[in-house]
Amino acid sequence: MCASGIGELAGVMEKEFVVECLVPILKELTEDEQDTIRVICIERMGGIVKALSKEENQKLMLGVILKIFEDKSWKVRLSMAKHFSELSQSFTREIVDTNFVTKYTTLLKDIEADVRTAAITSLKKCLHTISPENIITILTPQLHTMMHDTSFNVRAGLAESLCEICKVIKKDAAMTKVVPILVKLLKDEHPGVKMGVLNGLESMASSIGSELISGSILTSLESLMKEAKWRIRHAVIGLMSNLAKEFGKDFYTKNIESIFIQFLTDNVAAVREAGIEKVEVLANTFKADWVIHSYIPRALTVLNREKLGYLYRIATLHSIAVIT
Repeated sequence: MCASGIGELAGVMEKEFVVECLVPILKELTEDEQDTIRVICIERMGGIVKALSKEENQKLMLGVILKIFEDKSWKVRLSMAKHFSELSQSFTREIVDTNFVTKYTTLLKDIEADVRTAAITSLKKCLHTISPENIITILTPQLHTMMHDTSFNVRAGLAESLCEICKVIKKDAAMTKVVPILVKLLKDEHPGVKMGVLNGLESMASSIGSELISGSILTSLESLMKEAKWRIRHAVIGLMSNLAKEFGKDFYTKNIESIFIQFLTDNVAAVREAGIEKVEVLANTFKADWVIHSYIPRALTVLNREKLGYLYRIATLHSIAVIT
C-alpha cells in the first residue's frame, strides 16, 4: 500500500515533505526483498521525480535509478525499460548522457527477451533526452547487433526505433549508420519487422529527403512487391503513393513508377483496389498531363500483355476509368 500511493502523495504534498519523507521511504522500498514491491516503486517513481527539480533529482534520485538497472529481477528491469523515458525527462541531457545511456544499453542486451523488447520499444520515446552524438557512438553499435535478435518482437521494435533515430541525427549519419540496418531488416523473415520499417520510411524520407529512397532501399522495396504476404505489398503501394505526393512527379517517374504499377497484376484483390484508389489520388495531385502522358500509356502496356488474366484486365481498365 505504501509503495502504491507514494507517487500520488508526491503530487499533492509540499516539496519539503517530498524531500524529507517520501524520498527516503522510496529509497528503502526500492531495496525491498520482494521484487513486486520494487516494480511498484518504479511505476510510481514518476510522481516523485516530477515533484523535484532536475538539480534535486540529480542529488537525490540519480543513485537510486542507476542501481535499478542492475537489479537481479528481470521484472524490475522490465519495469525500468518501460518507464525510463518518463524518468529520464526529469534529468538534464548531460546527466542522461553521462550516467544513463550506457546503463540503458544493458537493457537492450538483457538476457530476457521481454526486457529487450520493452527497452527497444521505449527508446523512441526518449531520444530527445539523449544527445545525437551518444545515439551514434553508444547506442547505434548495440542496435546493429539487435537486428539478429532471436525475438521478432525485438527486431520489430528495432525497426520502429531506428526510423525515429533518423529524425534526430544528422542526415549523413542516418544514411551511413542507420539505413544499412534498415535495408537488412527489410529482408527479415518476419513480416512484422518489414512492416515496422515500411511504416517509418515515409516520415524518415520527410526528414532526410528524397535521396533516402534510392539505391539499396529502392531495390528492397521493389523486392517486397514479390513478398508472399499481401499486406506487405499493400503497404508498399501505400508508401509509393505517399512518397510520390511528398516529392513530386519527377521523383515518381524516375524512382518508383515501375514499382507502383505492379499493383495492376497483383494476385490479391485488396492490393489491386488499393492501387486504384492511389491512382486517383495521384491523378488529383499530378493533374491531366500525368494522366495522359504517363499513367495511361503505362496502363495500356500492361493491358496489352499476352495472356493477361481477366481480373487484371478489369483492374487496369478500372484504374483508367477513375481518372478519365
